[in-house]
Amino acid sequence: MQKQIAASILITLALLSLFFSQLSGKQHVQAALDKALMKAVEIDYHRRNNKEVTYFNRFLNRKLVGIRLKSADTTEEFHFKDSTEECVAHQLIGQYILSIIRPLQPDEVNELLQEQLKKEGVDCPTRIAYHYGDTLTRWSKNEKLTAWAHPVSKQDSLDIKGQMSVEAYADCPFSLIARLADWPLWPGGLLVLTAVGLLCFWRTAPKEQPVPQPQTHTVLTLNPADGSICEGDRQQRLPRMTFELLELLFQFSNQVVTRQQIIAHLWKKDAAADAHSYKNRIERHVLMLRKELAGFPDYRIETVPGNGYMLKGPESMEAEDTLHRLPSKQRRKS
Repeated sequence: MQKQIAASILITLALLSLFFSQLSGKQHVQAALDKALMKAVEIDYHRRNNKEVTYFNRFLNRKLVGIRLKSADTTEEFHFKDSTEECVAHQLIGQYILSIIRPLQPDEVNELLQEQLKKEGVDCPTRIAYHYGDTLTRWSKNEKLTAWAHPVSKQDSLDIKGQMSVEAYADCPFSLIARLADWPLWPGGLLVLTAVGLLCFWRTAPKEQPVPQPQTHTVLTLNPADGSICEGDRQQRLPRMTFELLELLFQFSNQVVTRQQIIAHLWKKDAAADAHSYKNRIERHVLMLRKELAGFPDYRIETVPGNGYMLKGPESMEAEDTLHRLPSKQRRKS
C-alpha cells in the first residue's frame, strides 16, 4: 500500500512538472509572437509610408491640437486630447491614410512575421487576420490555422480612429514548446518511468489464503429394529411407512426410484396398482420423509419429474460411505 501511495505521489509530481514546463514554453512562444508582430507591423508601415510620401507636409517642429485632412470630396478634422508634436500628429494621420488608401496586405505581413519569429528562435506556421472597422476582415493564406486553436497576438489601434487591428496566429508543435521551456521535460518523464517501475515491479506480496480443510461427514445409520435413524449424536425415530420409504430410497441411493417401485415396497398387495391412483399418498409420505430429514442437512430427497424420487447424500462422498443400515434379525412391527 505504501508503495502505491509513493507511485501516486511520483505521478502527480510528474504531471505538475510537465504542466509547468508546457506553460513556460507557451509563455516564451507568446512573448516571441508579440514582439515579432509588433516589428512586422512597424516594418510594413514604413514600407507603405515610403510609397505615400506625397501625402505628408514638411515638419515645422511645433505642437498641434488638431489637424485637418482634405480629400477629393470630404474634409475631416481630428482633434487631439493634448497638444501633440507636429511630427507625431502627421504620423498618426499617415497611419489613418495608409489604412484607407493602402491597407495592410495580410500575406506580406505574415511573411514579415515569420522572418521576425525566426530571429526569435521560433519557426512555425503562422497566419494574419487584418480587421478594419466592423465590415472588413482579411486573412492571409493558411486555412489550417484557426483563431481558437493556437496562440494569438494582437495589435490594436493602428490608425488614428482606432478601428484598425492585426491578429497573428501561430501553430506551435510540442517539440518547439518543450525546447523553449525554462523547466526541461526530462525530470517529469523520469518521474513517470519511476512510478511505472514502482507499480510494475514492486508489487506487494499476495496475502496468504487459508487452506480449505476437507469437510467430513458422519454416517447416516438406519436401524430397522426400532425404525430410527442416527447421525453422530443425533437420533430420530420415524413412522413405519416413512422409515420403509427411506429404506427403499437408501437401497437405490443416487438412483431414481419410480412410483411403481414405491407402491410395490409400501403396499405389497397392490404392487400392480396404477401409480396415478397412489400419487397423492406417495407425495404425502415423501413430504413427511423430507420433514424428518430436515434435521440432517447433508441428505435430501430430489423429485425427478415424470420418473420418481432420488435420495442424495453429501456431494463429496458416495452414498455407500454416508449411509449405513444396521443388520436386524427382526424388523419393527407396525
